[in-house]
Parts: sequence; C-alpha cells; structure tokens
Amino acid sequence: NEIVNKIYQNTAKYPVIRFGDLGMYSLNNASESVRDDDVSAAIKWYKNGGMVGYIWHWKAPMNESDVYADNTSFKLENAVTSEDIALLPIDEIETLAENGMVTPECVALVKDIDHISEQLARLCDKGVPVLWRPLHEASGDWFWWGASGAESYKWLWELLYRRQTEYHKLNNLIWIWSAQGTEYFVGNDKFDIAAVDLYDQNTDNTSYYMQYQWLYSLTGGEKLIALSECGKLPDMELTFRDRAVW
Repeated sequence: NEIVNKIYQNTAKYPVIRFGDLGMYSLNNASESVRDDDVSAAIKWYKNGGMVGYIWHWKAPMNESDVYADNTSFKLENAVTSEDIALLPIDEIETLAENGMVTPECVALVKDIDHISEQLARLCDKGVPVLWRPLHEASGDWFWWGASGAESYKWLWELLYRRQTEYHKLNNLIWIWSAQGTEYFVGNDKFDIAAVDLYDQNTDNTSYYMQYQWLYSLTGGEKLIALSECGKLPDMELTFRDRAVW
C-alpha cells in the first residue's frame, strides 16, 4: 500500500478503489518472485474502508513466462478441449491428459486457475468483495489469451468463470469483462460490469461517447459500464451532455 499512502500524503485523500495485479501469483512466474503478499495488503485496505479490485496479467502457464503472445510459445488454441472439465478435480483432468483426451497445456491452465483461486479464496474467507477483471484487452491479440482468436478466448472465459464460481464457489467476485471486441463477447450471464480500455483512439478531451454507446448496445443496456483504463480522463461535463456517464 506504499503507493496509495503517497497519494494520501500529497492530496490528504485516499482513492476508494485499490486495484492490484495477481500476475505475481501465476505458477509459471520465473521472472519475478512474490516479494510482498499483495492479498494481505488488499485485505488490510478493505478493513480500512476501501474497495478491492484485481486484474490478472497471467503469465503463460507453460513455456516462456510472459503475458505477451510474441514473447511466449504457449498457444491457447492447444489447450482448448470439448471435454467438460470445469468442475472436475485436477487429478481427474490429469488422468484425461494421460489418456490423450486433453493436452498438457489444458492441465497447466487449470492448475494456474486453481492456484489463483486460492488467493481469491483468502479474500472470500474474510468477506472481501473483489472487482475481478481477468482476460482483458483480448481483441487486441497482444496477450496470449486473445492471440488464438475469439472462440478460444470465449472457451477460456467460460472455463475460468465456471471453475471459480461453481467449483471453487467464489461468491465474492464482481466480474468485469473488458475484452474490447464484439466477437469476443461472452454473454451478459457471465459477467457483471462491461468495461473498455482507451488509449490511442478518441483521446482528445471528449466524453468517449462512441465507445460508451457501443458497450451499451452490446449489453442491451443491462450492465454497468466502466472506463477501466484510459490515457486521458474524459471531460466530466461532456459525459453528462452526451449521456455517456461512465
């Protein structure tokens, strides 16, 4: 919490939401170690009145440890299976792999999901709700979870969603979908908040109303709509003028 404390020192106010990154907990995390227990810091933040959010820069579960598709030979498409594995214990999934019914890539994916779920369970056990934003910016294809195309991505999202909500019973997660592309849409029943990251496009001082209307139409006006990352904050007066209130 060192950075948010520095914000307080300079502004005399704390931000409401502390957004952390679970990437350091990825099993295939050869490039860095978990020097600080971020989950413990998040629990402390919540106890002090703040809200907790997490993104997951998921290091590829096999081969080179990186999030970027160009930097790892791991391919999500090699993990995709028609077997219904979402609710199976890991030993049964490993047996399927031994019999050639799923791939080692598939097993590695599930093991990583289980490991990250253990960290989120620590928050669940303490009654901490989490704004949970995994598998972001997939349509840009720079991350490995988007580089294999929309169908592979949607398979992974459903696997992650069902395994965390049904198998691990993590009922503290507020799911944020921010894959950025219509073809990557996973359906309103598999997330709570629709979000978008904006940097290079429409970054003058506007309301980003075009992107807002796209998300509103895509979700049928049934979801909260969030600006999850941006290179420049929108003009607050224009957001109300354009009815694009993020």
